[in-house]
Amino acid sequence: MLRLGQVAWALGVNEKTVDNAIRTLGLPRPLDEHTVRALGLALRAKHRYGIPLKRAFPIVREAMIQPQVRENDGVAGELLSYLPEIERGIRAAPDRYKPLSRGPGWHDPYHPEVPPRLRRHPAIRRAIRWGLDLSLNLGTVDHDAGRRLGALADLHRAAQRLRREAATTDLTRMLEELASEEVRFVVIGGVAATVHGSARLTRDLDVCYDTETGNAARLARLLQRWHARLHVPREPDAELPFVIDARTFRDGATLTLTTDHGRLDLLPVVAGIGDYTACVGASEVKPVGSGSLRVLTLDALIKAKRAAGRPRDIEHLIELEALRVLKKEAPGRP
Repeated sequence: MLRLGQVAWALGVNEKTVDNAIRTLGLPRPLDEHTVRALGLALRAKHRYGIPLKRAFPIVREAMIQPQVRENDGVAGELLSYLPEIERGIRAAPDRYKPLSRGPGWHDPYHPEVPPRLRRHPAIRRAIRWGLDLSLNLGTVDHDAGRRLGALADLHRAAQRLRREAATTDLTRMLEELASEEVRFVVIGGVAATVHGSARLTRDLDVCYDTETGNAARLARLLQRWHARLHVPREPDAELPFVIDARTFRDGATLTLTTDHGRLDLLPVVAGIGDYTACVGASEVKPVGSGSLRVLTLDALIKAKRAAGRPRDIEHLIELEALRVLKKEAPGRP
């Protein structure tokens, strides 16, 4: 049986993360080693694929018991490949873990992959105490934008299999077709954060578009081809009357749409940044495959998240601020 601090040490997270997970799942304390293994895999599924703990925990526990599950499901196999690392942590926890005082100057010790000089930075300390797994960000700091978007596409496919959903999200195709139709836009939101190294799984594409008449007409034609319809959060299957043409964008409409390839949010103005022209000035061009993609800079993304001020953006903002520190410590990296 392992105490809270020993579980945190074994899984490489902080005690707050473990405590919240135990409360969410209603697990009895202290945890036995089998439960710690399943909890570690469920946390990885949550951080890597965005699967809620209450859904991920029974899935990984079943995969641990039934070999045929991991043989027939590539995602389960990938998650279970993390087991040896958890096993090493469990074996070492009783000897290596030492309870720490929580007085002034306390530092979280459960992220050995983050260099000590970085753990002292306020943004890194805040991210670790919040419970973020910064190893996912460190693992992609050397990757280029195309590789990061490719990894995001893989995560979408994996998440859809875990959720047993039909494939509906193809952000790469949406970006390619927007570019091929010569639509002028700047990528903002979660996809832009992914390009900069965020580990969060985003399921929609957010763009700031140019409201000029010709650009609006090209965008309208593309949306018609994608069978775009208004997205209603509480009624995702609702078919509301909606006519898409250049007049739709005449007054700079902000639209949340569902298309054949996934969710699309169209914004004429971004909080904290401004309109399309301002976004272009606060953006950078990233090479992706044989083309390129214009995205908000990391500083601009942070500014926009702060200006939006939504409670759901708090964790993302904490990650982006930590990511900015990690990237600054790797000069010349993409």
